[in-house]
Amino acid sequence: MLITDKALLILIIGTIFLLLTQLTMQSMANYVFPNYYGGLMADPSVATTAQSMTSLIGCVFMIIIAFFAPKLVLKFGKRELAFVSLFAGAAFFLITYIVHPTNVWVFVIFQILAYVCLGAFNSICFAMIIDVIDNAELRNGRRDDGKYYGVYSFARKLGQALSSLLSGALLTAIGYTAETAFDPVVTGKIFMLATLIPAIGFAISGVFLFIYPLKKKVVDANAVKLDEMHAAEKQNENQ
Repeated sequence: MLITDKALLILIIGTIFLLLTQLTMQSMANYVFPNYYGGLMADPSVATTAQSMTSLIGCVFMIIIAFFAPKLVLKFGKRELAFVSLFAGAAFFLITYIVHPTNVWVFVIFQILAYVCLGAFNSICFAMIIDVIDNAELRNGRRDDGKYYGVYSFARKLGQALSSLLSGALLTAIGYTAETAFDPVVTGKIFMLATLIPAIGFAISGVFLFIYPLKKKVVDANAVKLDEMHAAEKQNENQ
């Protein structure tokens, strides 16, 4: 399935990179707020409060964007919404890295904008696998929902597992230990990991979703063909 279904393979790779990005971003938040911004502020507890507010507001915005996702999909298409949101997320993180804000609340704003982009993809990723299944049914003449969902779900679990390994490896690479946790050189590198790595991850995922073959016009055409095929099958059964 992975070898022969281009749409499935691209969606899986793009999703794995995004999961690595998302979970690494969340993991690095546990260090960039208390270690980097906490070290810059007279009251380090403000950085911890900012971290909590980022998670809360980010989740709220992800829920809000989910309500608008169906209308955006109808107008622009799933693949189109996916790669635009991913490239936008990459841009927000890259801007954060370049601007390098010393004010933690400016950093929070950029983080929330990235959460919005992340929410746009997360709200449609499982709907995209349905398009892959529809496309495969037209190509193979049979519907394999279970197999496709199984492979896609396993790939997501793989991405989640790899994210833990990646986060630990990145912290080790920059020399993070209990003794160097607040070393300015190390905390500066933590900021880099918290911004530049997500920017790269979002961009890589965006590239894969850009070359994802199931564009809106293809998905719409497949829906029409499936309706005709199912209607013909039903008519044959009645006869």
